[in-house]
Amino acid sequence: MKYIFTLLLLPAFVAYAQTPKKATGTQAAWKTLKFDNYSIQYPSTWMPDTSRQMGTKFILLSPVESPDDKFRENVNLVTENIAGRHIDLNTYAEAAKEQLKARLQVTLLEGKKVKKGEGEYYKMIYSADQSNYHLKFQQYYWVTGGTAYVLTFTAEINKFAGFKPTADKIQDSFKFHEF
Repeated sequence: MKYIFTLLLLPAFVAYAQTPKKATGTQAAWKTLKFDNYSIQYPSTWMPDTSRQMGTKFILLSPVESPDDKFRENVNLVTENIAGRHIDLNTYAEAAKEQLKARLQVTLLEGKKVKKGEGEYYKMIYSADQSNYHLKFQQYYWVTGGTAYVLTFTAEINKFAGFKPTADKIQDSFKFHEF
């Protein structure tokens, strides 16, 4: 099987150095990014980047926490055209696991199919070291209409638990639309 394009790009992560923003104690309002066939919601304190860096469709960047914060936790989406390749969700998820193991020293923590409403996705959580960062990833995979979608939350391993509730809410807000 060919390498899955999405995983060769690796779950995109971004180590932006920017001016820190002060965190406020108030709950942030949520915004929505809309695309042709899907949408996602995110806190207004997070910065969307739709410039398609590293093959992403978008990256949602967490606020910088301090001047020493070199890594911005993020949620990003990459897609892959798999039309005509007869790849279903299970096949895609298994290929993703194998490629991750071949390309990185990963520790797979969770991998399971999740039913949500009438649809389903595959959820995988794993950790790996990348560019001097100790990272933890939570990925949701969908295969629909000849396209594979991989929605990834990436965090430094020691901050994963603190960002996970917000990341879960962001990832769970991802919806496909029929237009």
